Amino acid sequence: MGRKLHKIFGLWWEISIGIDFSDIFGPYCPNCFVELKEFADGYRCENCNREIKHPENILIGSQLANKAIEKYKADIRSRYEKISLDEPPTAVKVRDQDDKYFLAAKIGQKDGRRVGVVYFGEKNKEQSKEDYSQIFIDLDDEQLRFDKSNKHPKEILANFNVTFKDTSVEQKFSSNFEVRG
Repeated sequence: MGRKLHKIFGLWWEISIGIDFSDIFGPYCPNCFVELKEFADGYRCENCNREIKHPENILIGSQLANKAIEKYKADIRSRYEKISLDEPPTAVKVRDQDDKYFLAAKIGQKDGRRVGVVYFGEKNKEQSKEDYSQIFIDLDDEQLRFDKSNKHPKEILANFNVTFKDTSVEQKFSSNFEVRG
């Protein structure tokens, strides 16, 4: 993995994190990446003479440099897979079908959050994304979404209702078709 510079607080820093240590180098000039030096009432790049005014001490060992390390660590941790141990593991799966339609639902975790997914649609030999819908139920935020690359739920359902702990979401679709007899 190559070395990287990270822009934090408007300045460039080189940060490396080991198991028991953190090293930070910089800050570097936003213009030419030369290490900034303290000068009179601010900081200056000795290469391009750019002056940097900053309300805090920005040199290594300062509180700002320590904050930069913590922001970097938080960025790295944000990329980790998240598994919540606050809730017991769930493996809820439901499936039902008749000759023409199917319904499947499951509850699990994604990025440490409880999520439900409901799949429903027409059964076809050559099943494609246009034959069924997916509704995603965010149980922690009490929100619903559907996958736009699949069939829109209104093309299959007349309405649906999801009741959460604190709220209820009801979606009714209008029908624009005629019954002829």
